[in-house]
Amino acid sequence: MNLHTAMLERPPMVSYAQNNEDVLLERCFVGQPRGFYIDVGAWDPDADSVTKHFYLKGWSGINVEPNEVYFDRLVAARPRDINLKVAVGTEDGATARFLEVHDTGLSGLKDTMEVDVIASTGYTVTERDVEVRSLAAITDVHVSGEVDFLKIDVEGAERAVIESAEWRACRPRVVIVEAVRPVTCEPTWFAWEGLLFDAGYRFALFDGLNRFYFRAEEPELRERLEVPVNVLDNFVPARFLPNLHPPVPR
Repeated sequence: MNLHTAMLERPPMVSYAQNNEDVLLERCFVGQPRGFYIDVGAWDPDADSVTKHFYLKGWSGINVEPNEVYFDRLVAARPRDINLKVAVGTEDGATARFLEVHDTGLSGLKDTMEVDVIASTGYTVTERDVEVRSLAAITDVHVSGEVDFLKIDVEGAERAVIESAEWRACRPRVVIVEAVRPVTCEPTWFAWEGLLFDAGYRFALFDGLNRFYFRAEEPELRERLEVPVNVLDNFVPARFLPNLHPPVPR
């Protein structure tokens, strides 16, 4: 059975992700009943979630979310996952200032955020301290097997997250990184993409919001990732279904 036949013959999937990222990942891992993910900047367990579809399939993983409100939601909704209320960066064990932009997915570390841009949106912002852990430290403690995908959505701190990983010890099969500046949507990948190339990853697709990469030792993944999400993927966005969360600023 070829890939498109497999996608069309299964029941339509519900896409919970903001930009249908979960549809592209489902295409990549179609037929895989169990798997493991790492979501850095997980935000809400339901609205705009890249991992909810996979959790409902029986997958599990690590959700990293320093925003207290959304961390508590993750703990309540994802008992099978590992939920960490920390930020990710190169200074493992340090403390950093964190800006919580209320009722949005725009929260992030003060040192890497476009503070003036966020202020111009009119949202309420609360500032507080958060613990910082490196991605290498997180994976060393919590990962014992294969990581199928790593998603990074950290509102300007992408380079620090990528630099903090130990790519030789933990090599996610697919890496998704939000690649535009919050609110302004200007491209940001020139600041960190070279680090992924140096770590042995190859570019597959830019979907207008995120850039998708696959590890070089699995070149066959390119074919599944390089084509944009389309009708042959057999899906329906959650926002088209009743009683689900409305779109929220990200």
